Amino acid sequence: MTPLAAGVSDSLSLSGSQKGFVAVIGVIAILALGVAYVLMREVLAADTGTPRMRQIALAVQEGAQAFLRRQAKTLAVFVVIIPLILLALPADTTASRIGRSVFFIVGAVAFYGSPGPYLPSVSVAWPIILTSAGLASLYGLVFVRTVLQIRRRPVPVGSGMVGTVVLAGQVGEVRQDLAPVGSIYVAQESWTARLDGNGRAPRGSHVRVIRQEGLTLIVQRLESDN
Repeated sequence: MTPLAAGVSDSLSLSGSQKGFVAVIGVIAILALGVAYVLMREVLAADTGTPRMRQIALAVQEGAQAFLRRQAKTLAVFVVIIPLILLALPADTTASRIGRSVFFIVGAVAFYGSPGPYLPSVSVAWPIILTSAGLASLYGLVFVRTVLQIRRRPVPVGSGMVGTVVLAGQVGEVRQDLAPVGSIYVAQESWTARLDGNGRAPRGSHVRVIRQEGLTLIVQRLESDN
């Protein structure tokens, strides 16, 4: 993963091939939703079985709903406690603390309740919801704290570690033509790079890093390669 140097902007430049990958991913996601819709329609259109089968299925559904209603009454207190805990835990902003508490409640209700009149009646047990949400929140807090700590550590150039890396002045080799955006190999890592000013730098030529903007290095072609 390309490191993000501290104190730089969060702008990100994408090359033509990278934009193509994003477009392909978007098309695949749309196709996946289409396939899911077709499968849903097939399931809903399937025969429900004999009258005896429907009677047994109804009895099972009624028993499951009664069990879930009892669970909801027993565990409803946690829907109040956990958002309060999330609200009290540290975050970058007050809006972040409020947002995660609100969306925990929204997610819990969405998972527990029926999806709607056109979908099968499906419910997820509250213990699963609460456990998943609690573990996800804990993991998120640990992850954010770890990232912030790592970003403050000075890291030697070329060490392969993530942190505050200063690449200005380093010389790299062009791996994908800079016209003006491409990629270079510098400090034992591949970076997205943009050529400063006009012109282009072909693959195999050498460039010098003059500054960094987000995840993109701004470079100049060495005079010896001109």
